[in-house]
Amino acid sequence: MSEMLGNQYFLTRRYSDACIELEAEIHKNPLNKSVLKKLIICYLQTSQLEKAISLFESLINDDIYTIINTDHIKDDCPCPEIIYQMNNVLPVFKTDEENIKLGILWLYCDIDESFKYFQMVLGSSKYSTLVRRIIKKLEQVNKNLN
Repeated sequence: MSEMLGNQYFLTRRYSDACIELEAEIHKNPLNKSVLKKLIICYLQTSQLEKAISLFESLINDDIYTIINTDHIKDDCPCPEIIYQMNNVLPVFKTDEENIKLGILWLYCDIDESFKYFQMVLGSSKYSTLVRRIIKKLEQVNKNLN
């Protein structure tokens, strides 16, 4: 029940409500990758960046293709619209947190664009270690894709 309701909230872009239901589903089935990748987006949309980063890093280390192979139509992925809104609302010079959020979202759409946003954060003392790990993973996958 939690997953169905969480998916319904996700489809209607009610991210706070979706978080509650999807988290309940993850407690029952922690390996449900479909729920995990939606929960990352929900965390990003509800200003829970640290939770999103933690879950994102865990998922890409376990199975990065779960995110890379997202079918935007079948999965009703909101990432392209969120990215569009962020790029039209935020200033040209974004904070490290905004660049990380865009890096995460872009991985659902385009690994090369994702890579660019994570590279923008490399000089940051707070996120540099995390971003280096993510970039290393993206480089490994990019070699396999090319």
